[in-house]
Amino acid sequence: MEETQACRIFLSRHVAVDTSSNVQCMLLFTEWVRFSMKAKRKRDFPKDVGIKEFTELIHEIYHPALTYDTFRGPLFVGIRFVK
Repeated sequence: MEETQACRIFLSRHVAVDTSSNVQCMLLFTEWVRFSMKAKRKRDFPKDVGIKEFTELIHEIYHPALTYDTFRGPLFVGIRFVK
């Protein structure tokens, strides 16, 4: 399965629009990496969808605002992670 398609599947299953929530960018990216490694059944880091491509996909699909919290770092505003 192509990584970009796998990432879109991950996002559709694990990200929800929620105007009262924020999610840490790195938390969401880390969960994507876990999902990718599990799907490939290997310990290879995603090659085609790194942090830049992942962030671009998030913005393309959900259009979240991006903010910065001095404790948690960059946050996507208006979406949440769903297990």
